Amino acid sequence: MLRRTGSSTAAVTSNAGGSRDQTLNGDAGGDRSRPIETPPASTPCPEVAPTPTPFSIVGENRWLGAGPQDACGRSWAMDLIQQDNRITGRIILEGAEYHTHGVVNADGSMHDARAGKSAESQGIPGPRFLKVSLDFSDLEATGHYAAETSNPDNCATAVELKRYTVQ
Repeated sequence: MLRRTGSSTAAVTSNAGGSRDQTLNGDAGGDRSRPIETPPASTPCPEVAPTPTPFSIVGENRWLGAGPQDACGRSWAMDLIQQDNRITGRIILEGAEYHTHGVVNADGSMHDARAGKSAESQGIPGPRFLKVSLDFSDLEATGHYAAETSNPDNCATAVELKRYTVQ
């Protein structure tokens, strides 16, 4: 058992007779002539192979999804291109086009990638920016997008995209 007191660390061990030995290290003093008792050896932990990351999709892939209504009643479509761990693409909300890019982490997630409204879509009603978060697996990506706003009514919409291999 280790206990931290001030700038000293105290190691307390019990021997078979039930008495306790205490060794202090640091500025607190103590009897340093007595050897430090080591606890009995424990069984070593078995070797565990590292778990492969779920996002092992390499190369170029396309992720597509669409829905008749988002949380604010607009139709939506998402078309993303994945090149290794980089994502680029577009989101279309009721005719307004947004361009996005992001990075997929080793765990297969992309958090808060920003999507900006294209110059051609500036006159179409809708938020100026979206935030996109997705979790990728072998065949699909699930997550959500929402308007980038402090307003709690940000039209957060759940999405599901399917993977297509680009050849």
